[in-house]
Amino acid sequence: MISLRVIRIDELITFSSNKTIDGKLCITKQKAISIVNNPCAENKDVALVTAWHNGDCVAFLGVLPNHILDNEKVHKIYWMSSFYTAPNFQGKGIGTRLMNELKKENIDIYSSHRLTGTYIKANFKDLGYLKYKIIDFNNFRTIFNKPFFRRPLLKMSIFNRNKLNYQSNKFDFINIYEFGSEFEQFVKKTTFLNSINHYNWILKFPWVFSKDKVEKSTYIFSYQRNFFKHFAFEIRHNNRLIGGVLFYISKNENQNYLQLSNILGKFDLKELEIFIIKKCKEYKIDVIKCNKELFKDKFVLNTTIDKRYYVGFSHQKNNTFKFKPTFMDGDRQLY
Repeated sequence: MISLRVIRIDELITFSSNKTIDGKLCITKQKAISIVNNPCAENKDVALVTAWHNGDCVAFLGVLPNHILDNEKVHKIYWMSSFYTAPNFQGKGIGTRLMNELKKENIDIYSSHRLTGTYIKANFKDLGYLKYKIIDFNNFRTIFNKPFFRRPLLKMSIFNRNKLNYQSNKFDFINIYEFGSEFEQFVKKTTFLNSINHYNWILKFPWVFSKDKVEKSTYIFSYQRNFFKHFAFEIRHNNRLIGGVLFYISKNENQNYLQLSNILGKFDLKELEIFIIKKCKEYKIDVIKCNKELFKDKFVLNTTIDKRYYVGFSHQKNNTFKFKPTFMDGDRQLY
């Protein structure tokens, strides 16, 4: 007999020590602390729906409260942040039961998974996909390691043409640990409504940590990295604040990458590009990722496009058929 239990925000930290029958954590303590401090969350918001068999947790579905702006109105939505069923209990309809239980909360649910299986059964609607720009430095290293490209002068001419050696003192990039209220003027009105409080939450309460800082766990929705860190910089021109940038760096055995989460303000993006390239050199980055909307024009280097699908279920409050996301901050913490 399978029984279901809903875990609320105000129960989440206490619940965080629970594991599934096959030893997987339903949520890590650091992720629970982060979600509790989410500026969009309220104490009685749903955080997890769990399934139990003979006193053991066999499946769970996690959601994260957020806000969207639709027709100039703010709506509360819930992003699916985790969905897991223990192997011996898969194919028994438990995922569908979890989804149906979540729908009883009378909330709008959105996901970044492709429209398959349980999502189809739960009447999710396909919202299309968002495009991400990918800059893979490994491709350039492969080219430059070929005999024809080993001549220093040829390499130099190529990099000069792409302005990688371009030096500029136009802007000052100053490392900060939180965004002050003066940055509110730079926050863009996008579908996914954020604020300075939201960005500061990202900086202060991440749920991905470097291996030397993370609790030892078998949680599969917040990967442990060899190195993980968010960075925030204020950008000044002639000592005048003109914007800011938020990004994170993630390193593991296979790849080191930098993901641009958001750019605040309007200014010459070439200056920011050069700054990002320097950070890539400093941290030995292999790949840069960013939403296509952040850099509508070509980046310093040629880019490839990656697609991320979005599906949504509109329960009552929002019209899923009209809802077309055009921009998603990578900083929802779904890494």
